[in-house]
Amino acid sequence: MEPEQKKVIIIGAGFGGLALAHGLKKRGVPFVVYERDATKMAGLHGYRVGISVDGSHALQELLSPDLFTMFDKTSAHEPEYFIIFDERFRRLLKLGVGVDEATPVQDREHSVSRPILRQVLLSDLEEGSEVRFGKTFERYEEDGDGPITVHFSDGTTDTGHVLVGADGANSLVRRQRLPQAQVVDTNIVSLAAKYELDEEARQLMPKDVDRSVTLINGPRGSGGIIHTLYFSNRDDLVETLTEQQRSKYASNDSDSLLSRCEPSMKDWAHWAIWASADKFPPDILAKRNADIAAAALDLAQELGYCKDFQRLIEKSIPESAFPIAIRTSEPLKEAWQPSRVTLLGDAVHTMTPGRGVGANTALRDALALSQALGERWSQSTPEIISSIGSYESSMRSYAYPAVLASRRMMDGRSFIHRRPYFLGWISNQLFRIVLRLADVLLPLRTLYARILQRDRGHERARQRRREKAKSV
Repeated sequence: MEPEQKKVIIIGAGFGGLALAHGLKKRGVPFVVYERDATKMAGLHGYRVGISVDGSHALQELLSPDLFTMFDKTSAHEPEYFIIFDERFRRLLKLGVGVDEATPVQDREHSVSRPILRQVLLSDLEEGSEVRFGKTFERYEEDGDGPITVHFSDGTTDTGHVLVGADGANSLVRRQRLPQAQVVDTNIVSLAAKYELDEEARQLMPKDVDRSVTLINGPRGSGGIIHTLYFSNRDDLVETLTEQQRSKYASNDSDSLLSRCEPSMKDWAHWAIWASADKFPPDILAKRNADIAAAALDLAQELGYCKDFQRLIEKSIPESAFPIAIRTSEPLKEAWQPSRVTLLGDAVHTMTPGRGVGANTALRDALALSQALGERWSQSTPEIISSIGSYESSMRSYAYPAVLASRRMMDGRSFIHRRPYFLGWISNQLFRIVLRLADVLLPLRTLYARILQRDRGHERARQRRREKAKSV
């Protein structure tokens, strides 16, 4: 194999694929990312994503110091509370999730706009050589220890030594590499839209929602969220950068990072409401814009959501509304034999948003895989395959439990979604009693907070700080 052929080919320029590219670049491993979107400004889908402590730590390890600073500075306000309401906006549980100001930035939660995070991750990567747009993957061919040939829909090919499928829940790489791995419908449909944070919206939202991650525990298995994004440092952001950071990311060039992020750095909020698919019109997934907001309003009225939440739905920006069918992977019971083709993120462990850890798990994958490849890239092919096997074993140990836990939170086949509804009502009332007890009893509230922090990496961060202190 020619030296220039020994590179990693990454299919998909989502969070996981781009984060992996940065990790490989940091470790001197040649790579190229192929993305089907036509340009870096295309495919800017979704609203907020909560980057956990696990995710922040991974990004700090993967990105250059300057780019990690830009990730931090382009983030919105950090949540102070985690609040659960019922459908009438009556509080069930409120937890403080803010951290001490002395906590390192890589050990903090970040509230991020999805389009902004993608632009951050596209920075410091050379378009055309390291990231190539408008390339739709079709299939790959393996030739023993020889190069892996990747075929694209435009008839072109490329060769590499390792292929990574980071191409999402509908991964074509996964279908060829692990045809036995299935992604299934949970029978849950979620509708979402943005709305402007004007004075009326602020009055409609319950107290502290503007500083919180907010969940709504609704009837008949339904649920919802209200998320806000405030960019309090927007106006003076440039002044807080070093001269080098300004030159790299804040020039007057329309293609600079801050220029690309500016359209998304506006204060706004979004709602979502979900339920089992049978509670929506049969053609709900084909609807868009105002029709989605109308369907959400119909559901909220039918299930008895309060007038204030209904009014927030009415205030939706029509073109921002969209539906999504919630899907999940079926974790494989048997470990597969490692090869030079591997997967990360939704391509291998699609999970529901029930626990809010999907994107963060993809970032953990990117860190683990970049470390594994970086350690043995100069060694023999069997050694590289062994390192991929170690990554896959580690990934299964943390990702598959997250898939199952997330599914339990959003499974439309659960009895709480089905008739007779009184069985689900009894179960939900018992759950609400536990939440209300935790809201007033400090020991129980502390336990809930620890569980929440454990899932999002706070304890792992504390352990890293303890180990670092011992080594000094």
